[in-house]
Amino acid sequence: MTQVTGFDYLKAFDQAAGQILEEVLGETPAKGAPLAQFGSAIHLQPVNVNVGIAGALAGYVRLGMDLATAHAVAGVMLGEEVTELEEMSLSALSELGNMIAGSARSSLNESGQVSDITPPSILFGEGAQEIWYNLRTVSIPLELSLGTVHLAVGIRPNAAKGPQA
Repeated sequence: MTQVTGFDYLKAFDQAAGQILEEVLGETPAKGAPLAQFGSAIHLQPVNVNVGIAGALAGYVRLGMDLATAHAVAGVMLGEEVTELEEMSLSALSELGNMIAGSARSSLNESGQVSDITPPSILFGEGAQEIWYNLRTVSIPLELSLGTVHLAVGIRPNAAKGPQA
């Protein structure tokens, strides 16, 4: 089993996000400056797709974006103009989070960090905050022509589970 570090967790999700966004939206995101946080409130974007990680690793991954970006991303995924977030557009955004988390999880599982992902949830919360206790969180802005998608990753080894093969 390969020794996996916190940087490897972030790298797996960053690479998965770049690959999936390129496949689904047809463009490679430009990466902005990462922001690291620990033990503090994380500011939410107006639209947030959260996916939990459980198993040898524990934590959360979030894709946050403003409303216009959410409309544009869902519109490309659905192949039609999206002017409001309703069942189909929310499902498309949830699936995007699921695809990114699933791809990263597969990469980490190959290194022996066998974990699973939870079904995505969507949080609306302009100006709201979320606290991910005991997690060092890194947020990377992914710039697209459609707008900015903020990838936030807060993952740590789950001491109760340990590495699995």
